[in-house]
Amino acid sequence: IAMHDAGWGQPDAEQIQRLQAKATEPPQSFLQAPLQEVIAAWEGSIRAADKLGPEAGSIVGRHFSAIGDAQIQGKTRVDAATLLKFMEQERNHELRRMKKVAAKAEMVSRWLEALQFCDLLSLYLCCGGRGPAEFTVGGRRVTLHARSEEEFELLPTVLGGEKVFQVAALRHPRGKVGASRAVRFQLR
Repeated sequence: IAMHDAGWGQPDAEQIQRLQAKATEPPQSFLQAPLQEVIAAWEGSIRAADKLGPEAGSIVGRHFSAIGDAQIQGKTRVDAATLLKFMEQERNHELRRMKKVAAKAEMVSRWLEALQFCDLLSLYLCCGGRGPAEFTVGGRRVTLHARSEEEFELLPTVLGGEKVFQVAALRHPRGKVGASRAVRFQLR
C-alpha cells in the first residue's frame, strides 16, 4: 500500500521545485495532470511494486486499471483509447504475474480492496475532509466520523482497533509554521 504511488515521485519533486520558485502558484492536483503523465506515473508505480513481488505488482496494476475503467465509464477522461491501451497492456502483464503469484487469486483481490480503501481514506483525510463519510469495505458500509481535527472513528471498525497514521506534508504557500510538517491521523 505504501508503495502504490511510487511512480509519482518525479512529478511530485518537479512540482515542489516549481512551487518553491513561485510561491503564489497553486499546487496542481494529480487530477489535473495530463493523461500521459498519469499513465507514466501508474506504470512507474506498477514497476516499483513488481520489484516487491508479483502479488504487489498485481495489486497495484489492478488498482490503476480499475481507476482507468472508472474514468472511461464516468467519461472523466476524453482519451478512452489511451486508457484502454494501458489497461490491455496491464492485463497482459497480469496474466504473466498470476503464473508466479503464490497467493490465491481471492487473497490478491482482498489485498486490492484493502489498497483501494486505504487510498480513498487517505485522499479524503489529506484533502481536509472532516464531515461524515461513508465507504464500502468488504461489502460492508463503514462510516468515518471526525472526533476532532486529528482524530477519527470508523464504525464499524475495519482496522482491528485504534491505529495512528502520520503523513509528511508540505505547506503551500509557506506559512509562519514552516514549509513542512507531519499530518497525524488517529483512527479508532
